[in-house]
Amino acid sequence: MINGRPFEVPPALHEVYADEHPFIVIRKPSQVGVTEYNINLALWAADTGYAGRGNCLYILPTGEMAARISQARANKAIAESTYLRQRTKPESTELRGPSNMYRRSVGPGIVYFTGSDQETQYSGIDADLVILDEFDLMKEEVLSLAQARTRSSRRPLVRVTSTPTLPDVGVSYLYEQSDQRFYELECPACGSWQEPQFPASVDWERLAVVCLQCRAALDPWRPGRWTARNPAVTEIHGYQLSRLILPNPPLYDMKLIMDERVPTTLETFYRQDLGMAHVSEESRLTPDVIERCAADYEIDLKLKTVVMGIDVGKRLHVVIRGRFNDEWYLLDAFTVTEFEELEACFACYNIVCCVVDARPETRAALAFQQRHRGVVWLANYLQQGVEPDWDWHSGVVSAPRTLIIDEMMHRFRTANFHVPSRYREIEGGAYFKELQSPVRTEEPDRFGHPVATYSHTRPDDFAHAEVYATLASIRAALTGGVIFLGLDSDGRWRAQSPRSSDFDV
Repeated sequence: MINGRPFEVPPALHEVYADEHPFIVIRKPSQVGVTEYNINLALWAADTGYAGRGNCLYILPTGEMAARISQARANKAIAESTYLRQRTKPESTELRGPSNMYRRSVGPGIVYFTGSDQETQYSGIDADLVILDEFDLMKEEVLSLAQARTRSSRRPLVRVTSTPTLPDVGVSYLYEQSDQRFYELECPACGSWQEPQFPASVDWERLAVVCLQCRAALDPWRPGRWTARNPAVTEIHGYQLSRLILPNPPLYDMKLIMDERVPTTLETFYRQDLGMAHVSEESRLTPDVIERCAADYEIDLKLKTVVMGIDVGKRLHVVIRGRFNDEWYLLDAFTVTEFEELEACFACYNIVCCVVDARPETRAALAFQQRHRGVVWLANYLQQGVEPDWDWHSGVVSAPRTLIIDEMMHRFRTANFHVPSRYREIEGGAYFKELQSPVRTEEPDRFGHPVATYSHTRPDDFAHAEVYATLASIRAALTGGVIFLGLDSDGRWRAQSPRSSDFDV
């Protein structure tokens, strides 16, 4: 019951409710009834003692979101059902568990509501049904960790539902690995079956979803059908929901957005209203952006300020840039195994500043810094802040991660960062591909509020090497190309110009 009235399930959701496949993925817009499906399924599994136990693990991105779903949605569902009220048991203090977990005992089973931000919140639970709600706002490893909680079940079920964020991330990635089901409506006038398309299937004057052939209005209350684009895949059932296949789509509000009378981004519109992942130039470096930075050039390295950025991983990803007329040109980009292999670069390029990822190999990076005092800085990413903080005594720069990646992206978009015309060939194409990997998106903080961040599913090492080169260029601009060597015995700074002898400051 919802507000005293029976919950009416739209025809497009009938098959979703009835599907008993072990692994189901639902890519959806916001507010289309999928949370009601999740809660109904969880309460059903507990009440029937599904798989002999009826234990359900309901995971949300944060503990605060789990508390809201448990108290505002699950409690209300129970309160509005006479049957469920009779089947629900009060929780004793001894059984409540951690403060960040919320339990509901229904019949022989238990529904656990918990956040995904810490594995300890759900690591001790044996489940028969796992539901991951708003999966795209969780860390990548949560799915495998949650699946592990069903290992002792006779008939484990996994349900992953989310509004998408990026094309190759989270629920979108899982949907692409599934049988990719889409919903078709039958035109009552001409009898053709079709998946409504946006905006071709919308009649803006009538504010109706119409047939692509005859323009007659389509009725989402008539029986439709799910069709699999990839029926050969049997391991995952994937469902794509759209507002256009459900009753009462908010076409008037969608028209206001399309007419730019309501401020929003195209990504938000596609994700929230169409249930489709969308990425614009403002969110990642696209091939077009990088192509606009390409040029044929030759620079006399002895005359220009040169900086280096190094991302540390299984290999060292190195980017070297030189400044000419306040613009920065890519001089080299490559990978090496050891820091010792970079020694020749200092003599060859006359580098005035180098910023190195301080993690994960701190010891080797620190030794590299000691060999080049005043030139090499170690970098740590911060989650907050408004500008890089340079600690002269330790040679460490702490940089706000999102903002400094924003700055690197901005330099490419404004063609301040140039690349040679052969940029697609650098390191066998890895440089070009990895520049496009970071995507700006939003993740909830511990209170569930959206916070801007950069995510990736593919290697992004060269992108971060460019970020460190950006930091090095900022440092070089602050010092005018002067290398500070540290304090001498008299307490004075020792400095060196890249093209002159030592002098006092």
